[in-house]
Amino acid sequence: MQVDRQERARRLRLVEAHMAAENAHDLDAIVATFSPQSMNSVNLTEVPGDPAVVRQAHIDFGFGPTPGALEGTQVLPEREHYTDGAIVIEGFVQGRHVGEFGGLPPSNEIISLPYVAFYVFGEDDLLASERVVLDTSRFGQVLLAQLPQGRM
Repeated sequence: MQVDRQERARRLRLVEAHMAAENAHDLDAIVATFSPQSMNSVNLTEVPGDPAVVRQAHIDFGFGPTPGALEGTQVLPEREHYTDGAIVIEGFVQGRHVGEFGGLPPSNEIISLPYVAFYVFGEDDLLASERVVLDTSRFGQVLLAQLPQGRM
């Protein structure tokens, strides 16, 4: 199905509302952008669309009212790309690393993680899928830089 200009604009408004909710750390608004049957993933790890699971995944990363792995987490989109089936956003996720992430202890440094997110839309006018590919290597790079010289 070819997407017309009006449908593309509607889809972009939904993605923008989703990112604004993440930046506001508004879990109810984040969850409201997803279809209950959505299937999502972060770095190929599946996150089912069950609202409780989506909510917890956002809390753990740092998009909740209290810090997760990151504190003060913000989505900083830089580029948009469109297909008939999806909107693709490139940008950075930024926040202070205050909690454990993937076994790495907090560094208390501000970390900026490049990402690409693929948003697919359902027949219910909500997100059917958010697939995020996030370069998490920055967590380890910051911790290595904090080691005293000569220790690796």
